[in-house]
Amino acid sequence: MTEHLTQLHQLLSREQEETDAFVAVLEQEAQILTSGADPQALADVTQSKWYRANALNTLRVQRQALLDTMNPATDMATLAAMHPDIGAVWNDLKPSFERARELNASNGVVIEHLRKSTEEAMAVLRAASGQATVYTANGRPTAASTRVLATR
Repeated sequence: MTEHLTQLHQLLSREQEETDAFVAVLEQEAQILTSGADPQALADVTQSKWYRANALNTLRVQRQALLDTMNPATDMATLAAMHPDIGAVWNDLKPSFERARELNASNGVVIEHLRKSTEEAMAVLRAASGQATVYTANGRPTAASTRVLATR
């Protein structure tokens, strides 16, 4: 293998390790979201998720920069077809990327559902207490929604 191909093989191997770690964090996040665990556990896993996502992005940028320096500049599909050893690592990595994408999307759906449920519960509580103002994250007042969610 040429030096560029050796470097690419090493980057892809590191991407596989990071992707596997990212998937593990996403699975942990899914468990926390569905079990109703304490907010600190969710905060901890969110920090780990952010760290892993940034590490993966850094590796992706490094991979693209390496591809751009190859003469002629090429893409992964072309290299995978031309070099079976690179193709094997790349083809092993693609399902891991897809698994991470699926888990992240699924967790996002759960988070959105929880957010909506929380907003609805807060609207009911505000309406019951006669409170007409809520505050944004930076402490500024904003008009509260007092719509009726359900009647008996």
